[in-house]
Amino acid sequence: MRIILTFIIGFILQSLLYRNFPIPLNIDIMLIITIEISLIRDSSSAEVFGFFSGLVEDILFFGMWGQKALIRTLAGFIGGRFKGKFNEGNFFFQLIITALIYIFAQFLGLLISLIMSGKSIYPPNIILSALLNGLLAFFVYHILKRFNAV
Repeated sequence: MRIILTFIIGFILQSLLYRNFPIPLNIDIMLIITIEISLIRDSSSAEVFGFFSGLVEDILFFGMWGQKALIRTLAGFIGGRFKGKFNEGNFFFQLIITALIYIFAQFLGLLISLIMSGKSIYPPNIILSALLNGLLAFFVYHILKRFNAV
């Protein structure tokens, strides 16, 4: 039940930030939550969460069906490989892991859209967006841990 509530709140925040963020940076709250679930619980829980969050977003926002689902599933898998290897509450660990997975997700999305449609949509300010997502990951991690949300 807690994970469903986390999904709903994360999805609402994602929708609000996506449309109302004042500068052209991409904040992917659901990707951050997927990574944090992989670090708090395990990769399989994060993969399931990432798959369904990506699928819902693909359906509701008219994306290529399955693209975000695949990307977030892989993000949950990759994040789970780091569970227990570092202090997951460490600020720099959160920043680096989330930023690297975000960059991987953006380039994978770019590659999929290029292969499937022949069009490449380059995300704006990918490095700054990765750093912003990495900064937010630290706070999302502690919120999820504090409220035992996952």
